Amino acid sequence: MGKNLNISSFIASFICILLFFLLTFVNGIRNLFFELAGFHPLYMVLVFSVLTFFTGLAGCAGIDGWKAMGRSIVTVVLTLGLSLFTLFVLLMGNLLNLT
Repeated sequence: MGKNLNISSFIASFICILLFFLLTFVNGIRNLFFELAGFHPLYMVLVFSVLTFFTGLAGCAGIDGWKAMGRSIVTVVLTLGLSLFTLFVLLMGNLLNLT
């Protein structure tokens, strides 16, 4: 079970990064998502990356070798960094929109 969580959270961390870049740089997708959902799409990336972070921490229980440890460390570092950066972007964007 821990090994499956480790691998799935590793893959999900790269999906989070891909989703972040896709929603940040492709204007049409961002506008379409905003019209359909009614909120900024980076909130979805933030929630998904936080969930992936906690799944990666839970996947640390399945460490049985150096490869699994490397996957776990990469997952935790990537998702924590992406979560903090996305939170920073959203907070700065909201502060600049207060006019």
